[in-house]
Amino acid sequence: MKPHANWTEFATDVGPRFSSYLQSLKRGEIESWLHRTFWLFSFVHEGIGSKISKNKEAARILQPLLTEVHDILRGIVHSQEAVLLAATVLQARTAFEIHCTIKFIAGSREPMKYADRFRRYADVERFSYQTGSAKAPKLNDAQKEDIRKRCPEWFKADGSLRSRMNWTAEQDTDSIKKIAAAVGLLDPYLRGYAISSKITHGSPMGKNLYMGEGGMFFVANPLLCNSQAVIGAGDCLAAMVEFCEFAGVQMPQEEVLKHLVDGKSLGGLLNEEEF
Repeated sequence: MKPHANWTEFATDVGPRFSSYLQSLKRGEIESWLHRTFWLFSFVHEGIGSKISKNKEAARILQPLLTEVHDILRGIVHSQEAVLLAATVLQARTAFEIHCTIKFIAGSREPMKYADRFRRYADVERFSYQTGSAKAPKLNDAQKEDIRKRCPEWFKADGSLRSRMNWTAEQDTDSIKKIAAAVGLLDPYLRGYAISSKITHGSPMGKNLYMGEGGMFFVANPLLCNSQAVIGAGDCLAAMVEFCEFAGVQMPQEEVLKHLVDGKSLGGLLNEEEF
């Protein structure tokens, strides 16, 4: 085969064939389920702030997370269609973490306590940026002292930040792994992070995700991409269910729960063990 003279010639020649190749990898039942998930989520999410009927203050603190989840779910739909494993995995990982956060706060005996900590932790992060980035907006001494007073859980007696403290401000739940265990999602955490960490941290084992019969290729095995998309979208919808039950938001519950069951059945068709 004659080498291409330049990248535009390469794109003109290879582009249409590459698009056809991606089309050949599609599985209609996966795309159909993902699109239905997106529109079901979108229907429930529309105007959700006006639908909150209980735990109102805590629910409004959590509400922005649903907007992020909505964005993530849309990304998962498009990433799966383009067989973008790295993008799908990273979005699924974020969806899982948000699902854990909402489930932890909503299921707590003191939801407002943890919702308030989640809200105040934004200021703790602002404080921590002062030493981490020269470009971060600078806080003056009065602003720093105000944060110390309002957020004492995260500071030592000398006014410095405690190490390894997340938004919960408790050692028993100071990592996503511990939060996942606390809400009964440790098994999904262990399964999901085994794959996502290879992508997130650039593991040398990541090469296995891109190996095929002809060697290494930048389009990963579509079955793995499909599986991660279904798992991630499921977490998006599950996060919505947790929020709605906590906030007293009406939703087509039977339809949503059936859709989640259908997703789990669909995920069962995709065997990740071979990867």
